[in-house]
Amino acid sequence: MQLLVKKITRQWTVKDRQGNTVIKEQVFYIQKGDINLITWPRNYDNMDLPAFTCTNAPALDEEGFPLISVTGRPQGIDCSNFQYYQEDLKFEICGGAYKVLRQWFVIDWCTGAEASRNQIIKVVDDRPIICVSQPDFYYEAKTDPNKCTGSFKVPPPTVELECSEWTYTVGYKLRSPSGLPFENPIFTNITGNATTGYTISGLPQDTSWIVYFIEDACGNTGMCFTEVVVKDLQPPTAICEGTTTIAISFDGWAKLYATSLDDHSLDNCEIDYFEIRRKTTTCAGFASDLEFGEYINFCCADITNPSSFVKVQLKVWDKAGNYNICEANVQVQDKVRPTLTCPPPAILNCGQDHLNLDLTGRPTIFNDNCNVNITTTPPGALGSCGLGTVTRVWTARDPQGNSISCNQSITVRDLVPFNGNVNVVWPADVSVSSCDLDDATPEALESFPEASNTDCANIAISKTDQVFYETPEACIKILRTWRVINWCNYDPVSGPLWERTQTIKLMGSDAPRFTTPCDDITIDDTDNDCQQRVTLSATAEDACTDANNIRYRWSIDRGNNTSIDTSGNGNNLSLILPVGIHRVNFTLPTVVKWKDFVHTELRLETERHQPLFVTVKSFGYWKKVLAIRVQLKYGQVILTSRVKTIVILCLN
Repeated sequence: MQLLVKKITRQWTVKDRQGNTVIKEQVFYIQKGDINLITWPRNYDNMDLPAFTCTNAPALDEEGFPLISVTGRPQGIDCSNFQYYQEDLKFEICGGAYKVLRQWFVIDWCTGAEASRNQIIKVVDDRPIICVSQPDFYYEAKTDPNKCTGSFKVPPPTVELECSEWTYTVGYKLRSPSGLPFENPIFTNITGNATTGYTISGLPQDTSWIVYFIEDACGNTGMCFTEVVVKDLQPPTAICEGTTTIAISFDGWAKLYATSLDDHSLDNCEIDYFEIRRKTTTCAGFASDLEFGEYINFCCADITNPSSFVKVQLKVWDKAGNYNICEANVQVQDKVRPTLTCPPPAILNCGQDHLNLDLTGRPTIFNDNCNVNITTTPPGALGSCGLGTVTRVWTARDPQGNSISCNQSITVRDLVPFNGNVNVVWPADVSVSSCDLDDATPEALESFPEASNTDCANIAISKTDQVFYETPEACIKILRTWRVINWCNYDPVSGPLWERTQTIKLMGSDAPRFTTPCDDITIDDTDNDCQQRVTLSATAEDACTDANNIRYRWSIDRGNNTSIDTSGNGNNLSLILPVGIHRVNFTLPTVVKWKDFVHTELRLETERHQPLFVTVKSFGYWKKVLAIRVQLKYGQVILTSRVKTIVILCLN
């Protein structure tokens, strides 16, 4: 019988709602522990219990051994007579795998008995490596310069749930419909290592599988793959023919295909196709040629001169969809010569214009596949008399410069010769109101003989003048003799010569002109004696008379009552006039019945600001009037003036 080491009494009390209670006791007897009844912790060695893996290894204590709370301890040693302890030994296996030998020791202090047991705890790394790769088409690379293959810096694989050190190698393989990236991968053209990274060169311009082969320190392996797309981003090198020549066909059109403009264009991979377009177009109905296409059209409008050209562009595409453009000149040529038929010889009469194509005719037949420009050279000059035969050269030329010419003769004849008795209008006699010979020249008079029917004549006109002064009928008389000859048939001995005399009379100048200002005069009576002295003068000029020989007359109408009170000769007068309005007339008689006068009106006023006025009368013949008005005012001296217009009155 085992010895008891402790008695425990537990009292239970139950009380209802009425306050009734019941008390009971429960007794526990604690026996002394028995070392032979200890339960030892189990082994984690894949025989007793599964070993731990490095991905779910037990937590470790401060010394790096698995916690007892996880791996267990002896059971049945909680009595006070027991004491236990353990010693751990760790053995490294590989990578993150290890083995722990844990020795348990128990002592029964009541009996002095001892017991011990070994516990094995294994943490193993025996699972395949889990590798995670990026999705398809995640990585892109471009072809190396001037190559159709590319290089790719391979990123390291992503390994999950791995507790051991690991390393890897890479291979590659062009993606195929088989879907077997790990079968027969390629390991050439790979440089680098797992530490610095791998670089694959020579990857084709396509999609390749990148295969990872991974192994950890415990010999576990794994594989995964990703994809890299090598793209050709390098455009082709477009090379155009420097200048291409194309000929217009008989219908006036030509086509140029894109392939004809290529001059061995290059690409790092492969050229796919060509396109062509015009930069500008003048060909009606072909605006589509401004867009890239298989070919473009040319027409006659593209030929502006023999050396003109059209700018075109060639677009070169590669298989990857890259393109490049080059530019070239296309010289459009027309090799078809035009044809031309001249008009028949022309015979014209004198007076008909031998340059008038409506009279001489035009080419009647000309054709070409393109437009033709018809030109003619001047047919040359006829003789001095407008008669003779000349030749006109017609030329048909197309824009390319192809041409053809023919000749046409033109003859001009005179059926009605010039006759001065019939074909000359002689200038009429004329009278001039002047005494200046310069006013009697033919140019001043615009008076010349006028000849007609001169198309086939070479007319010469001359004149001689006889001048007579102070004749009864004129100041100056000129007898102007006109002579007309036709050099085409004139002979100094026999002629013919036609002449006629024109009479020109210079009747003298226009009326003399006063140069004295035509101002009204207002004078204030400063002495308050109702009178003032007034001094007046007049000057004039005449084209036919010297200023010193001009004669003047004056007259005074006191009070402006239309009656002459005083008159005299000369151009100066000075007299005392009373307050009021007075009129003074200066007159210029001339030898040709012209007469000028100066009319001066004087007003002597006692009131200020009276209106000014002028009265002009006709004397029954031509007059030139210079009106002057004088006013006298009381008070301070105020000089006012008003310019009057020179009025010429006609005989009624």
